[in-house]
Amino acid sequence: MHLINCATLGLEQFVPPFPGYAIFSHTWGSGEASFKDMMSGRAMEMAGYQKIRHGIELARMDGLEYFWVDTCCIDKTSSAELTEAINSMFRWYQEATVCYVYLADVQATAASNPEFRKSRWFTRGWTLQELIAPRNITFYTAQWAEIGTKAQLAVLISEVTAIPIEVLNHLKRPDEYSVPERMAWAARRYTTRVEDRAYCLMGLFGINMTPVYGEGEGAFQRLQKEIMGLTNQSSGLRLLAVSSRPLTIETFSPQDAPPYAILSHTWSTSEVSLQDILVGKAPDRRGYQKIKGCCAQAARDGYKFLWVDTCCIDKTSSAELQEAICSMYKWYKNAVVCYAYLEDYDASSSQSQLSSCKWFKRGWTLQELIAPAIVKFYDSKWVGFGTKDDLCQQISYITGIDHRVLRGADPTKLTVAERMSWASERSTSRIEDIAYSLMGLFNVFMPMLYGEGNRAFIRLQEEIMKQSEDYTIFAWKSGGSESLRRGLLAHSPSEFESSSRSQARIQDRVQVISEYKTPDQQLCVPAALTSRGLLIGLPLLRQDALGHEVPELYEIGTTRFRGFDFLRRFRGTSSTPGDNEFLRSGTYLALICRSAASSRNSRILCIWLRKHPESGIFTRLSPGSVALLPEKRASKFHIHTIYVLPSGTEG
Repeated sequence: MHLINCATLGLEQFVPPFPGYAIFSHTWGSGEASFKDMMSGRAMEMAGYQKIRHGIELARMDGLEYFWVDTCCIDKTSSAELTEAINSMFRWYQEATVCYVYLADVQATAASNPEFRKSRWFTRGWTLQELIAPRNITFYTAQWAEIGTKAQLAVLISEVTAIPIEVLNHLKRPDEYSVPERMAWAARRYTTRVEDRAYCLMGLFGINMTPVYGEGEGAFQRLQKEIMGLTNQSSGLRLLAVSSRPLTIETFSPQDAPPYAILSHTWSTSEVSLQDILVGKAPDRRGYQKIKGCCAQAARDGYKFLWVDTCCIDKTSSAELQEAICSMYKWYKNAVVCYAYLEDYDASSSQSQLSSCKWFKRGWTLQELIAPAIVKFYDSKWVGFGTKDDLCQQISYITGIDHRVLRGADPTKLTVAERMSWASERSTSRIEDIAYSLMGLFNVFMPMLYGEGNRAFIRLQEEIMKQSEDYTIFAWKSGGSESLRRGLLAHSPSEFESSSRSQARIQDRVQVISEYKTPDQQLCVPAALTSRGLLIGLPLLRQDALGHEVPELYEIGTTRFRGFDFLRRFRGTSSTPGDNEFLRSGTYLALICRSAASSRNSRILCIWLRKHPESGIFTRLSPGSVALLPEKRASKFHIHTIYVLPSGTEG
């Protein structure tokens, strides 16, 4: 560990045990002093050295001889030293005598001032461990005026970061909280390099792993595997013993779970909870008869265990609830059979319409229909009337889901827009669940933050974009005013309603299943969320370059689309954000995807974007419309890397 000697201002190297030292936490800016600058004596010439000098002075006043700062106390040209530093960072902050937090964007000393809450320091990935690990932290303004200590500001900091006060005050260790809870603390934080999104969390989870810059999102996947292998956070799979009286629950590790049936239903009043089962009050609940009927059916089919969402999850535990939601798709997929109970359907009555059942309108039942290999349908009297395979065409007509997916095809082979459309007419009791219920369908993980409202669906789309460059995610249409300017991301799945809702009704006209294939060689860097907006490379064509040709306004539901695989044949030119100053302000067509039709009739689907003269940021124009052009017009488009408003609405 390299430390700055507060007297000589030179670097000295130590091995444990380290002398007492102060440690610095800040957000990086331009002109930071590096290890090389310190060793060559040029550090004082750098703009960032001034904050280092102030930190050293504070350490001296606190009677400390040594000071550590990440910019210049790590030799980043040495991969070995950088690896050691990243793996040791949490411990170094934890063992520091004091941590000085410098908020370069805060002028006021009153913490109640909005500046403090909005400081960039609270949005950066690395500063999470720098806030949690040290016991003693003092916050300073841009002018080095003291704001207060972590202990004094704990309540306010907890409100800003969602980190429990007990963790901030070191009354509880971070590992006393579940993996999803700790992940939630980092949900709204960002890093400059995508890999650091994972590396900055290693200390929080007690993980050691070698940084591999260049692995991209693979870093976070590695982190998740390490966490689950080390902490074994799974609380297990709770299953009802179907023949037990009174009903009892047994818990199994996921890898040792026996064959089990699973129930899919719509919730009503007085459902049976886990606590009701444990204290023997289950028969008092209205939902008990439903569970009793399902247990009887499972027993008749020869299954000993059953999973029911109302009573096999401890919903009083936020950690278990989050784990269950993240595992739900997998649990339904792994079930031997799924019983879909439609309490508002009577199979014996000609007046009863399957399409009117609320089961087909609920958000959570979408994954419960798609994930299991076998789904058996039962009416309100537990009379079976068919399986998912038997009723495939009718269910496809009702839901818009491709019949091949209902028969077991991989849904991830279809475009993002088409999968979103399956949820376009579904609803959930809690607004956040419309996003959380889709995580399994898109194979993404994100912490649940009930109370965030529509932000949950924005986060879902951001997570999808981290895993896929299928830009049909932008192929949505709003029902609002055409004069509005929007971001690239949809507000809810309902805006994808036209993406394929009519497909089940016109299967005879559809020749090719909609699918997305990643190009062999990407034409531009993946989209990335930045402080300026969404940085993305898109093929653009200025609207006036079309001449007299008028794009066809288009209802997306009349055909299907392919993703960007066709761009392997597209001869565009790529540019960087700095090269885009020549793009004049005005309206552009952005090419999103092509229709999956025969080559003779192939079209490219576009949306309108507008570049604003003051900010240079693009917004979506006329969000209620999309446009089609003949594919031969693709040669007029050129790829430009631009900043686009990711979400929100402008008048």
